[in-house]
Amino acid sequence: TSGPLDSPVFVSRESGCSVSLFSWSPGASSPVHLHESWTLTAVIQGSFRAEAFDLDSAANGRLVVSREFSG
Repeated sequence: TSGPLDSPVFVSRESGCSVSLFSWSPGASSPVHLHESWTLTAVIQGSFRAEAFDLDSAANGRLVVSREFSG
């Protein structure tokens, strides 16, 4: 399924901080990707599930799930 609709609502030129709203359709998903900054997630309606990954040198450098989040 496709990813979210992204709507930037605020961008600070001085600090580089930004706020964006994402709207996900039921069943939508996103491929594994990096977050190069911190992220805050809030669910207004429905539910949310995310997995965090680490590179596992014991698993030949493959990505392995290190944490799961849901709400």
